[in-house]
Amino acid sequence: MTDASATAPDYPMVALLALQGVDTEIHQLLHRRGNLPEAQEFEAASAEQRALQAERATVVAERDLVAERQAELEERIAKQSTRLHELERQMKAAQNVAPRDLEAMDHELHQVAEFRSTLEDDELLLLEELEPLDAALAEFDERATALEEQVASIRVRGSEAVAAIDAALVERRAERDRLANDVPGALLGQYEAIRKQHGAVGAARLRGDRCDGCSLSLSAVERDRVLAMGLDEVSTCEHCGRILIRDRQLS
Repeated sequence: MTDASATAPDYPMVALLALQGVDTEIHQLLHRRGNLPEAQEFEAASAEQRALQAERATVVAERDLVAERQAELEERIAKQSTRLHELERQMKAAQNVAPRDLEAMDHELHQVAEFRSTLEDDELLLLEELEPLDAALAEFDERATALEEQVASIRVRGSEAVAAIDAALVERRAERDRLANDVPGALLGQYEAIRKQHGAVGAARLRGDRCDGCSLSLSAVERDRVLAMGLDEVSTCEHCGRILIRDRQLS
């Protein structure tokens, strides 16, 4: 955090360097806001949710087919049971019926009972097919619930992170406004124009013969020329064009 009280209107380069420091902090905060790890976590969790839904839909479709076959079997079993009860009732109520007819009814009764038993065996096989499918769906639902909780947690953490960054941005921008008032208009205008060309950095310290903005060294002739300039003169880097702030301008 830059201390605005350390700047002095009598030394515009001090204020400019402080302003550059705050602008760098603002740039970093904006970068953090646009690249939150929670955003990447949210995308990953959302992708996992979509994949899980697709897998579940496949199992649901398979289960629906088995359930449809089971429903058809139950309907056929019900019809055979109805027919079986009718035959039993008819045989109990039969009077003066020829033995030959009774034998035919009894034969049909056994056929119906045997067929119903076969259908019931088929239904048991379908129920066995349904068991692993139902278990898979239950597992999908558990994973979906866990993912929903994870996504909800990510949203909360993301919102908290954004709120903290936004609060810091409000403070930094307020400090920036104060610092900008201590920089002469022409110098501030030049600084802002350079920042538009070079991202967040419009001014940099000259350390020895090296520009902190581009990390390149000035030629010996250019270094000597810059160091010989007056305190009120503005120099720029011969490589990147950023405003160079010399140690003499900060003392």
